[in-house]
Amino acid sequence: MCIPQLAVVNDNRTPAGMVRGGVRQIHLEASVTRWLPDDGDDSTLTVQAFAERDGVPRIPSPLVRVTQGDSVQVTIVNVVPDSNLVLHGSPLGGDSIVIPRGESRTVTFTAAVPGRSRTGRRPAARSSGSGLAPMRNSPGAVVIDPAGTVPDTSERIFVITMMDVLPTRRSRS
Repeated sequence: MCIPQLAVVNDNRTPAGMVRGGVRQIHLEASVTRWLPDDGDDSTLTVQAFAERDGVPRIPSPLVRVTQGDSVQVTIVNVVPDSNLVLHGSPLGGDSIVIPRGESRTVTFTAAVPGRSRTGRRPAARSSGSGLAPMRNSPGAVVIDPAGTVPDTSERIFVITMMDVLPTRRSRS
C-alpha cells in the first residue's frame, strides 16, 4: 500500500502556474494526501488536496492570483482513486464541472471582476465521500487584482476553512 504524500501549509504569497504566451496556465491535481492540522501535535488525517503539477499538496490549495483582463487556463486532474471531483460555480468557470477519477478538465476564462473568492452554503469543490482540502468550503483563494495595479508581494491571503471529522449520526428507525 502506498502512503500518501504529506501536505504542506500554503502561505498564499506565490500565485500558482506560469504565464506562457500571455496566458496564465495553472495545472492542479486533486489527490489523497496526509495532513497534520495541529502542526504535528496530533494525529495525521487523510484528506484530499490540490497540488500544482509535480508539486506537493498544499492546504489551503495553491493560490490562483491574476490581474483583471488576464487570460487564464486551468487544468484540473482528478487522481483520487475512488471519487469524482465536482467543482461548483466559481471563478474557474461558472457552471459545475464533474471530473471522474483518472480524468482531467481544462477551463479557460478571462479574469473579469476584481476581488477575492468566497463561498456561500454550497461547497466550491468536493468529491464523493469527503471534501477537497481545505475540506468543504473552497479549493483555496482566487484573487483577481484590478487592472493597472501592482500586487503587494508581501500580502498574505488568509483563508478560513471548516472541517468536520466526526462521524455522521444516523437515526435508527
